[in-house]
Formats: sequence, structure tokens, C-alpha cells
Amino acid sequence: MVPLSREINNFKITYTGIVIGALGLTILSLIINLLLILNIPYIFNYEIPLLYVSNRFGGAIQVALLAIIWLEMFSTEVSDVFSVSKNLEQKFKIPYKNGCFIILTLAILISQIGFVKLITFLYPAFGVVGIIFIVQCFIFYFKNKRMF
Repeated sequence: MVPLSREINNFKITYTGIVIGALGLTILSLIINLLLILNIPYIFNYEIPLLYVSNRFGGAIQVALLAIIWLEMFSTEVSDVFSVSKNLEQKFKIPYKNGCFIILTLAILISQIGFVKLITFLYPAFGVVGIIFIVQCFIFYFKNKRMF
């Protein structure tokens, strides 16, 4: 999202999009977590527990949810490829299309590891990275209070 926010020059539009997106994702996360909590311990037997929960609402809902999950992963991949390729272009002077090719090749290779193994490793790793990032944001903020 950061490289995309550089493309939009209107702060109000960017800020409004961030707020609406954050609220929407927060509400959706709360609903999903509630559904999962209500289905403990059954969900522990499935790679994608939300598909188990959606099964009781009918096959059409389950297929729709599967499509949404797939599109979610696809949109994440597109935004990540865009962001990383733009960063490679700016920092290492790698042409954008070459950066996209490199990132997609790496993604295909990494995807061979398997969904459960990736999630088992990546979720905790991203949690640690997220905590480090938040701490660094606080440090930056307090060191540079006058800028804000």
C-alpha cells in the first residue's frame, strides 16, 4: 500500500481509504474470530477452519467463501509483487518487470513447501517482525516528536 499511496496525491482520499479499510477489516476480523471461537475444538482438524464453519451454511456459501479466500490471496500477491518490485526498482535499479519476474519465481518456489508448513512458520515470524516494527515506530515517534 505504501508505494500505491505515493501515486495518490490527495491526502484526504488516502486517509479516508485507510480509515474505511481499517474499520472494514477490523469488523470482518471480529466476525471471523467469533465464528471460529464458537466452533472450537472442531476447527483444529482442518487446514482452513473457516471452510469447515461455512459448511453448515450450504455448499454455495462454502464455494463462495473459497473463492473469496482465493481472491484474497491473489490480491495480496498482486499488491506484494507491486510493492516489492517498486522497491527493487528504486533501491537496486532493477527494472520493474524484471522485479516482478524475480518475485513471482520466488513465490512459485516457496509455494511448493505447502500451505500448512508455510503458515506454521510464517505467522509467528510475521508476528515477531510486526512487534519489532511497532516498537521501532514508537522509538521513531518519540525521537522525532517535533516533526509531528
